[in-house]
Amino acid sequence: MKTPRNSEQLMPSLVQLDRSQDTPLYQQIYSELRRAILNQQLESGTKLPSTRELASLYDVSRNTIKSAFSQLITEGYLESFVGAGTFVSHQLPDDLSFAFVKPSPQFSETERHLSQRGQSLIWLGKLARAQNIYRDTNHIFVIGVPELEVFPFELWTKLSTKMQRKLSANHFGYHQDPLGYRPLREAIARYVRTSRAVRCEADQILIVSGSQQGFFTAAQALVNPNDSVWVEEPGYSGSKGVMMYLGHKIVPVPVDDEGIQVEQGIQLQADARMAIVTPSHQYPLGMTMSLPRRLQLLKWASQHESWILEDDYDSEFRYSGPPLASLQGLDHQGRVIYMGTFSKVLFPALRLSYLILPPDLVDAFVGVYLPTGNNVPLLSQAVLAEFIQEGHFSRHIRRMRKLYHQRRNHLLDALKKHLGEMIEIGPNDGGMHLNIWLPENVRVQDVTKHLEKYNAQNVALSLNYLDQHHRDGLLLGFSSATESQIETNVKELAQAIETATSA
Repeated sequence: MKTPRNSEQLMPSLVQLDRSQDTPLYQQIYSELRRAILNQQLESGTKLPSTRELASLYDVSRNTIKSAFSQLITEGYLESFVGAGTFVSHQLPDDLSFAFVKPSPQFSETERHLSQRGQSLIWLGKLARAQNIYRDTNHIFVIGVPELEVFPFELWTKLSTKMQRKLSANHFGYHQDPLGYRPLREAIARYVRTSRAVRCEADQILIVSGSQQGFFTAAQALVNPNDSVWVEEPGYSGSKGVMMYLGHKIVPVPVDDEGIQVEQGIQLQADARMAIVTPSHQYPLGMTMSLPRRLQLLKWASQHESWILEDDYDSEFRYSGPPLASLQGLDHQGRVIYMGTFSKVLFPALRLSYLILPPDLVDAFVGVYLPTGNNVPLLSQAVLAEFIQEGHFSRHIRRMRKLYHQRRNHLLDALKKHLGEMIEIGPNDGGMHLNIWLPENVRVQDVTKHLEKYNAQNVALSLNYLDQHHRDGLLLGFSSATESQIETNVKELAQAIETATSA
C-alpha cells in the first residue's frame, strides 16, 4: 500500500480555473482533480487540503469546494473520514493507465471494423454534422430553417403553463394513447381536410417524433429488407439515408417539370415496394407534380400493390395561386401515406410530425412505432393542440407566408441585380429556398469553396443526387435571413461566380 502523503505543494499546479468560461467553478475543480487522479498526479491515499484551505487558495467559496468534493466522493475518487480529512480513494487500482485522459487515436473508418450499415451511412453522418447550424454564427443561404426570431415563444410558454395545470395526473403516466394526444390529432385532421384536401379522421393519424421517424416507421411497416424503393432524383437525403439504413434497394427516378417520371421508374424497377415523393413542392428543385403524373403514379401503385409516401414538408408556404391539394386526396385505393411536419412551420426543435394512414394500416404502424421508444412528449402535443385550437397556428402561418414571400422577392431582385443573365433560376412559387443553375463554364466546387469563407454549407445541388451526371447548381435558402443579409449574401455569391469564371 502506498504511503499517504499531503498535496499542498501540488494543488496550485493541478487545478487551473478559467473564470471566463460558462462552466461553473465547482465543475472545473471537479474535472481538474479527477484528471489529476486518473493521471496519478494525486496517488491513492493522498490527503487533500481542507475545504477552507482550498477555498482560500482558489479564491472561491467553501461551498464550491464542497460541491466538487461531494461529486468526487460519490463517484469513488475521494473518500472522507471524520476527524481525519479527505483522501484520494484507497480502493483505486495501482494501474490507471487505461483511464488516462489522452487525445483519441486517429483512425480511418475502414480500420474501425464498422458494420456494413455503419460504413454505408458515413456520408449521411458527415452531411448531418455539416448541417448543424446555430443562429449565433452568421451562416448564409441556410436551407429549410424558419425565422425563429418572430416565433411567439412567450405565448408558447404561457400555453405550456396553462396545459400543465389543465392536464390530469393520468396524462403524465406511462399509458398514453399510442396514436398520440387525441385533441392534437383532431386539430390536425380539421386542418389538413380544409387546407390540403386530405381525406382523414383523427384515428388515422399517428404522431411521430420528426420526419425521419416518419420515414423509418413507414419503411419498417411496409417494406422488407432488399425490397426496392423509388426516390426522386434529385431528392431528400434524409429519406435516402433511412432506406439505406434499413437495407432497402434505392432506385433513383429522375424528375422533370411535372415531377417524378413514373415511366422511367417502371422501366428501372416496376415492382418497387414504395415510392417516396414530394408532389406539392419537389425537394430540392421546387416544381409541382402535375395531375396526369399524379394519376399515373397512383395507377402504378394500385397495379403493383405498392405504396406511396407523400412527404408534404412545406406546402404552407405557397406564394401564388390557391393552396395545392394533396396526392392523398386523389387516392381511392388506400395506397398513399401522407406525412406532414411542424418543423418548418413552427420550429425544428419541436420534433413533431404526423402520418395519415389508410385505416387498415393503423395497427401495423403503431406496432412498428412503439418499440422504437421515440414517442413525442405529451406536454408538447398538448401545447401544440391548444396553439392550433386558439387560432395562433393559422395566424402564424399567414404571418410567415407573408414574410417569406417578401424575402423570396428580395432574393429574386438581388439575383437579377448582381447576376443578371449569368444564372438560371428554378421554380420559386413556394417554399423556403430556391435553386439556381450555374453557367456551363463555372465549376460548382470553385463557387462553394469561395462561399465556405462565409459559412455557406451544403448549398451544392449535387449533394441531393445519387447519380454523378447532373447539371451544376446551388440551393439558396432565404427564410431565416433578413433583406439586408440577403443582399450581402448575393453579393458574395456574385463574387464567387465571377472568381470561378475567371479561374
